Amino acid sequence: MRRGREAHEFDWDEHNEQHLAKHGISRSDAEDVLSGNHILLEYQMEGNEQRWVAVGASRTGRILDIVFAVRGEAMRPITGWAADKETADLYQTVGTGTNMAKAKMKQVVIPKFSSEAEEAAWWDRHRSEIEVEIRRRMREKKPLTLGSSLQGGRPSQPVTLRVPKEDLETARRLAARKGVGYQTYIKMLLREALAKAASKGQGGACWRGLVFQSRG
Repeated sequence: MRRGREAHEFDWDEHNEQHLAKHGISRSDAEDVLSGNHILLEYQMEGNEQRWVAVGASRTGRILDIVFAVRGEAMRPITGWAADKETADLYQTVGTGTNMAKAKMKQVVIPKFSSEAEEAAWWDRHRSEIEVEIRRRMREKKPLTLGSSLQGGRPSQPVTLRVPKEDLETARRLAARKGVGYQTYIKMLLREALAKAASKGQGGACWRGLVFQSRG
């Protein structure tokens, strides 16, 4: 029996929605997997960033593999596909109800990508190898789940900001080039500006440094 969905923040835009839709997966399908009882594998990317592959069930009972990143307090789905029959059957007997801790797969290093579309295509090409590793770890009952890594993050506070329309459009355009959601992109810029200002002991300077550079 699946556990109830936990409250998580998700980062969606038309890009990652399209990547998942290519495999017949909707937003609600992906959120079901990431919010419910799932098993995860962690991969290390070049540049010291992690990617996760979650295996879980949607509300309609489909067993899905969802690739996602954790950025700040939000999960950003990147791509996904329906688990093959062998993996789905094994998940139903071994995966559900199994309390496992996090383990990294440091032997696999994911290369850097110029865009999220390029990364989604890479995961799609390697889905067979990922399925094999998922089954191996489930059979060995090796640690797989993300556990409390999101809960260990800093708490977030919803805020309302009035952003000039021109700046918002620039943020959307630059975020699209990077293949991320514009809200995630703005958070990244704000965090970088705050960290830079804090390191220099400059209070208000961070806001002057938070500029959407559209050149290049």
